[in-house]
Amino acid sequence: MYLNRAVFKDRYANSFNFSEQAVDGNGTDMDKVIHYTSELIGSGQFQLESNYFRNFDIDNAGRPEMIFVASQDNNTLRGSDSDLAYMPMERNQKPSPANRGTNASCITPEFYYSWEGNFDDPRFHRHYQYDDGTWFMNDGTDVSVPATSIVPNSGGLPWFHFNRGIMAGQQYGPTLLPSGTFEMTADGRIKVNKLYCEKNTTLLMDFTPELNFDNPAQSVFTQAQINRGARVFKWEFDPENGNGTSGVDVPLYRLGGIYCMRAEAYFRKGMTVEALADINVLRTSRTREALFDNTPGRALDALDEKTLYNEIGYELYWELNRRKQMIRFGKFEEAYTAKPVSEPFRRIYPIPQATMDASDAFTQNEGYQ
Repeated sequence: MYLNRAVFKDRYANSFNFSEQAVDGNGTDMDKVIHYTSELIGSGQFQLESNYFRNFDIDNAGRPEMIFVASQDNNTLRGSDSDLAYMPMERNQKPSPANRGTNASCITPEFYYSWEGNFDDPRFHRHYQYDDGTWFMNDGTDVSVPATSIVPNSGGLPWFHFNRGIMAGQQYGPTLLPSGTFEMTADGRIKVNKLYCEKNTTLLMDFTPELNFDNPAQSVFTQAQINRGARVFKWEFDPENGNGTSGVDVPLYRLGGIYCMRAEAYFRKGMTVEALADINVLRTSRTREALFDNTPGRALDALDEKTLYNEIGYELYWELNRRKQMIRFGKFEEAYTAKPVSEPFRRIYPIPQATMDASDAFTQNEGYQ
């Protein structure tokens, strides 16, 4: 609330006063952010995960970084949703013979290339290692992976584990045979093949960071273009009970996000040294997989506003937070792929017409009258 209070008070402003006195008169809004985030960070109740992606695993319930989550149960009662994992996955990427993605979402080129110089950051990508030591490289060198990982309550369906993080370039994985089973090797392992898109079987599943719409104003792809866009495999796909449910809890607040809040508040107070220290805690606490000797992330030497904005994105991407960050940092109205320059009133949604029709007590938000 304190981090966004300046925006709430003047939603259409060209700039925001983050130094305003807090409601209770004790310090500023940013002082309040620093106070409350410091209480959480210093409480000893929470701890950053060295493996960043553990926060988004199927068994993430009760993990040490979690503060407040939307708890999910994978059952047939639809007490959960898998869209954060299901939507970015291509239809021919199959965690099991009974599962697939839907190829419906990707990241913008602007966000992908904001990682330039940081593609080795532990939060960008992580290879999966099977129990027998096999690493899934996803680079054309894989021949097969073991079929010993089984989808729970599936009657023995093999479970193929894709890598985690942001996926770009040619993709590899299992192929589904007409019999409805994975293609296997002679020794009973899952064969790894170069993948093609399901809706266009001659189109290689080569995820290009660029989108390049024929008509940027329409932002529509033809079937010959559905491989465009880097995909986010941050959330583990839960194959039990089909494609629509998941046992992955959704963190609404986790310790990594709290460090981001405090770093931003420090920065807005001109306390750049303290802000940099918090960002570096996040960077160096995360480590890469054993394939890369569990190397920790690299610390930064300096911090400016652009770098801070990018770093918050590295930590919190695909967690439903970016819109508010863009508004606070003055990025929301800018033009980017598939979006022209917009007016400040677009920060606020219109009141639904059904609500407007229900009572004349409502006044439609600015710009939508």
